[in-house]
Amino acid sequence: MQKSFIFITVLLVSMLVLISCQSSNDDSKNTDARADTTAVIPNTDSASGDVKTMPEHLQAIAWVKSADASKDLKQAIANKDFRFFVLAARAPVVPGVDPKQASELLSKCGQKFLPGMGDVLVDDEHAKLHAKGIEYAKQYNQQLQPMCSELKQ
Repeated sequence: MQKSFIFITVLLVSMLVLISCQSSNDDSKNTDARADTTAVIPNTDSASGDVKTMPEHLQAIAWVKSADASKDLKQAIANKDFRFFVLAARAPVVPGVDPKQASELLSKCGQKFLPGMGDVLVDDEHAKLHAKGIEYAKQYNQQLQPMCSELKQ
């Protein structure tokens, strides 16, 4: 009797875990542009150097060396992409946007993560590139904010 109870309990817990995993995968397939949080690498040119020779932790953030917020925003607007850049931290951070307004703006226009821009910095070079990426996101988001505010839901 006790072995049956343990077996059934383990079976039920396993099923719940599998169902939960399946549900998480289904949620990640959302195609609504406002909910799309995939990383978007801004336009860059080849003048930034050979990324392949960089340490791995710098490769994902190397795009900031030649990033141009104004140029990238023009391209995004042409593609009807009004999402704000956010940092993938413990809680999403929207550089250049008043935290009191961030939630409303993100729900209206959406968000996209900057690649290589988390809250863990490995070395000084990573910290420098990270700071440049935050400045890029501030410029981009501040230019985008009035456009998003004017959009009708």
